[in-house]
This record gives sequence, C-alpha cells and structure tokens, in this order.
Amino acid sequence: GTLDVTKTSSTPVAPEDGVKDGLENTREKTGVRFDDVDFFAHGTTVATNAVLEEDWADTALVTTDGFRDVLEIGRQARPDIYDFQTEKPATVVPRNHRYEIPERLDERGDVTTPLDEGVVRDIAAQLVDADISSVAISLLFSYENASHERRIKEILEAEGVDASFSLSSEVLPEIREYERTLTTALNAALKPVMDRYLGNLEREI
Repeated sequence: GTLDVTKTSSTPVAPEDGVKDGLENTREKTGVRFDDVDFFAHGTTVATNAVLEEDWADTALVTTDGFRDVLEIGRQARPDIYDFQTEKPATVVPRNHRYEIPERLDERGDVTTPLDEGVVRDIAAQLVDADISSVAISLLFSYENASHERRIKEILEAEGVDASFSLSSEVLPEIREYERTLTTALNAALKPVMDRYLGNLEREI
C-alpha cells in the first residue's frame, strides 16, 4: 500500500543502464527484494528519440508497382499551402531503398495482376547486397487480402534476406496508402532499435 519514487540521470549511450540504476537506488532506499517483485512495467522514449534524431535502422520498402514515391508525395495538407520554401522532413526510407513489384489487387482484394515472384527474388539479391536491417512491405489494398504481402516475406526470407519484417496488413490494415505505408515503414525502421534496447534491458533486469 505504499508508493516510492526514485529519479536517476538518463544514460543516452545505453538507456537500459538508467533503468537499472533506478532499480538499484530503489533497493538501497527501500530494502525491497527483487525476488519479491511480481510485476515490472516500463515506459520509454527510446523510439520517440530515435524518430526525432532520425537514428533508425537501415530500412527498405517493398510496394506495388507505381507507388514507390508515396512516402514523399504524402498529403496536400501542410501548415501554409502557399509557402514554396517549406522543407519536408526526411523520408523514413530513402528512394534508392524503395522497390516496386508488379502485382495488383482491386478494392475488394481480388487479384487483378498476379505477384511477379521473379522480381521479388531479384529484389532479395539487392537487399542482401545492401545489408538492410529491416523491410517494410506495403501493397495496394493489402488490408483486404494479405496474401501477396505474406508471400513476398516468404520469398525474401527464403532468398537469404536476414532482416526484420513489417507488413502493412498486420501493422495498420486500413484504407489510405500514405498513412498505411508511412506507419509500416516507421514500424520497420524502429523494430531493430527497440529489439536491441528491450533485449539489453531484459538481460540486465
């Protein structure tokens, strides 16, 4: 029935050390035994900081033929529509790491153009050479039918692409290409960052 608060300095190089320091301080101050801890909850700004500093993983985007530039085109909305000097933020995935694949689903999820698996294998070779850490896959209308996205992932893995994968049909299965692609790309870019941090934290805890 008691609440105790401890504050320690942040440790930017290894954020998990700050958490560990807080636990150590709590043990010294309260005498709590870690063996008696039933539940440990943790909130962090590691992902937020990575976005603000653009310090994310080397990420590739695989998308439907013709939609390579959706991340840069974005939406019409901006603070001042007549400001021609506006600078857009850097895209999560640079253009040379965005790949198009011939395939197409209609708005009901029916296949109108079959997935070109040969092109997927060609892209796999490029991804291996580029040493990509994470891959975002976002295809047109995949929220209605995820089969092409899942098949692309299967082929890339089979062809030796050693990376984490984010599929838009799993991350944000909703209408609107820009929002879905951006969210999936950001998820992909942050997954290795968070996997590394949480892995280190779990080991230290």
